[in-house]
Amino acid sequence: MIQLVQVYLLKCQKFVEDKKILMFKRLSFNVLTITIVSMIMLMGIVVKTPDAYAAKFGSVSHIYAFGDSYSDNGASFEISTQAVDAGVPGSFILPADPALGIYDSEGRATNGLTTVEVLSQNLQVGLTDYAVVGAKSGNGNYNAWLDDFQDTGAFGQIEQFTAELSGQVADRNALYFIFISANDLLEYVDFDLPGTVEELSVQTVNNIGQSLSNLAALGANKFMVVNSSDIGIVPHIIEFDNTDEAVLFTKLVNELLPQKLEMLTEELGAEIVLYDHIAISDQIRSKPDQYTLTNLNYPCQPTSPIEPACSLPDEYYFWDEIHPTARVHQIIGEDMAIFVKNQQ
Repeated sequence: MIQLVQVYLLKCQKFVEDKKILMFKRLSFNVLTITIVSMIMLMGIVVKTPDAYAAKFGSVSHIYAFGDSYSDNGASFEISTQAVDAGVPGSFILPADPALGIYDSEGRATNGLTTVEVLSQNLQVGLTDYAVVGAKSGNGNYNAWLDDFQDTGAFGQIEQFTAELSGQVADRNALYFIFISANDLLEYVDFDLPGTVEELSVQTVNNIGQSLSNLAALGANKFMVVNSSDIGIVPHIIEFDNTDEAVLFTKLVNELLPQKLEMLTEELGAEIVLYDHIAISDQIRSKPDQYTLTNLNYPCQPTSPIEPACSLPDEYYFWDEIHPTARVHQIIGEDMAIFVKNQQ
């Protein structure tokens, strides 16, 4: 049986076996959330919204992207193919074997260009894309076997960028695009990892901040950080009854991230903007007719199990059980371009 279906069947079995544990974990959410909120109030912390951020970029010479499958334009396909050829145990082609015909022929986890590619086209600048399917906000990948071959997490992507600089200073006029967080949560719920969602969200935000600091140390000065997407609407999350965890994770990350970026703006003297992915997602889903979308909740191309793709992908929000269609990537990428131009 193909690896993709094997992974899905294992998840289904694990879902049934661990249902009681997951139910117990959810019972603690309200108490833990109240505790976190109470601590924030006692500390006198004011949570800022993404609208609080503005920068003056001036011209942008290039885009360097760091992230996961929502930005990957073929890196995971290349790296995983090398891992398979090297005989790494458990390895398989990401996002899927091209022979299956599930994804874009160039290795994207959708049916066309990703958001950051649309952004670069609209800004008319070049793109160097380090994003990898399954990448986590720190070290490592959702697909743990890949860690035996290469660190494809955000930290590993920046290490690759560092190596390619060959001791030179990073381009201060380039835009450094960071969009990563979802796989932290997906790994947590799919493999029932220890700890709490609250702890995970704090670690994710700290990792994003560390990535930004690491890039700034290399000379980077213009940053576009994207907050957590609306993981709670993802079909895969809903299917396995992990909506509570996803909603809480998204909420906490998007509350804590502005504080982290404000602190880094002051510490680094860098130009940092925060793009609100939730806002554009809500706009699309609240007015689907405006974007000629007719299906917001089901994948055009089911992968678990694999079924024939829909005939009108541009009318779907989701391509598979996790990733948006190229149409949604286009809408968001164009909105991002307007957002960046407003900073110039």
